[in-house]
Amino acid sequence: MTRSRWQRLQWVGRFAGLTSLALTTFTFGTPSPPGKHFVWRVTSAPAPFYLVGSFHSLTKDDYPLPEVYRDTFAQAQRLLFEYDPRRRDTLAQRFREAASYPSGLDIQSELRPDTLALLRKNLWRFGLKFDQVRHYRPWAIALRLLAVRGPLGPSSSLSMEMRIVSQARRSGKEVAGLETIDEHVAFWREMLERDSESLLVYTLARDKTVTALFAKTRAAWTRGDVAALSTANASLRQANPGIAQRLLDRRNRRWVDRIEAEMKTGKPTTIVAGAGHFSGPGSVIAILEERGYKIEQL
Repeated sequence: MTRSRWQRLQWVGRFAGLTSLALTTFTFGTPSPPGKHFVWRVTSAPAPFYLVGSFHSLTKDDYPLPEVYRDTFAQAQRLLFEYDPRRRDTLAQRFREAASYPSGLDIQSELRPDTLALLRKNLWRFGLKFDQVRHYRPWAIALRLLAVRGPLGPSSSLSMEMRIVSQARRSGKEVAGLETIDEHVAFWREMLERDSESLLVYTLARDKTVTALFAKTRAAWTRGDVAALSTANASLRQANPGIAQRLLDRRNRRWVDRIEAEMKTGKPTTIVAGAGHFSGPGSVIAILEERGYKIEQL
């Protein structure tokens, strides 16, 4: 496999997770001053309005979150996530349907012989047997293998999203999504199926590398080190502009109209999404600033 193809799969592998499938990554951006976090306030909004860059794959040592995050969530009457968390079960069902082969088919009819052999040889390392995965598409198996290596994705009990949703429900806050369930599933299915078998090979061959990247990214997010994460991902974005456009830029443009509508309600609101959506060219923040909004990083 060529170097550029490995780089493209690194993008997919780093972003893929269960359900929301959006591991946090960071694109180009200016370094954050010391003591800053992945929290921005729209100071020109008529009511408290915050943008929070989440990191989906946290550990118990990351809690409690810094006070700035807790204050941001406490002030909000309404929280919007990438998808509506109240429909989590529906989302999971849609992904299961997308991930499974029709009756009578299984992965043996799709994989190349060498990939099939690699899968059979390595499944034991993830605590799985072939019969447990044979009815799922290659990209779905890859995601399951990644999940075995750690709490990936905003559906994990250790993710920021799940913690925030639980607290919001206890407090009676409103929750909603920036994308419909159908939009969310369709987007990720298109993203993953482009390199389905290659993603599986990458996961089987590079699982330790992926795990190490997750750990480094989490540590940088914990420090609020936007510069470190931007530097680490700049070459990946440059090598794979198409993936960056589909994953971040196009969605950001769609989201901004919804975010503006929320601001105009005058209701204290917090937007929570992968931090990559809030940094770099074409980010939600950049688009809002182009439209005249004043934004401050906290």
